[in-house]
Amino acid sequence: MRRSLGSGSTADQTRLRRDLARWVHDCREAGLDQGDMEALFATVLADSAQEEIA
Repeated sequence: MRRSLGSGSTADQTRLRRDLARWVHDCREAGLDQGDMEALFATVLADSAQEEIA
């Protein structure tokens, strides 16, 4: 599934995509599957949102 990104510069999006691809690679090397990665990402995203509120 692909969605368009509404904000951020193209350069930033390219860098973040590269960083995320590296993260996925590292996760796979650590033995995580897609479900594990989705859960980890969702947890970090939720924690980040809570930090912004606090």
